[in-house]
Amino acid sequence: MTRAVQFAALAATGLLTGILAGGVLTAQAMAGQPANVYAAVARPTHLTFAFPMMAIMLVAVSATAALLIAQRRPVIAMALLLLLVAVATTLVVNVPLNGQMISEWPAHGIPPDWTQVRDRWNAWHLLRTAMSIVAFGSLVTAALLRPSGNVVDGGPLADQVKTSQGEDCREPGENR
Repeated sequence: MTRAVQFAALAATGLLTGILAGGVLTAQAMAGQPANVYAAVARPTHLTFAFPMMAIMLVAVSATAALLIAQRRPVIAMALLLLLVAVATTLVVNVPLNGQMISEWPAHGIPPDWTQVRDRWNAWHLLRTAMSIVAFGSLVTAALLRPSGNVVDGGPLADQVKTSQGEDCREPGENR
């Protein structure tokens, strides 16, 4: 069960991180574009990603929380905290700005301060992307390192199967 939860946390957080990183790259590509081009790309992009992003975030947070309950490791707690802050950033800053671009711009035209809206969205998006990258790295670290600090199967510490207290730290069923 723990492996399935760990897989779900890694897969969802990895997918989330990849999507967010793609958004950073898209923002860089769009940086010099005029307002009409930016709006023509941003509106359908935000409409397309709204539901899948919320679903992926929900799975990432839920699976990471379940993994923390199962393993109670600080590195997993850090991943969960970072994911929660990334979700909060999304809900408090990015989603309202998306709503403004999706609803108000088509009805009232692109506002004169559209670059400020874009730049604010991009800054907060970069922050949530960085949090997601570190959360994913934390989950990868948790998957590769046993709670004892030894590397899982075949890593550089694989031959060192004793803890500092001389206890065998291999998982049940591993070759002994």
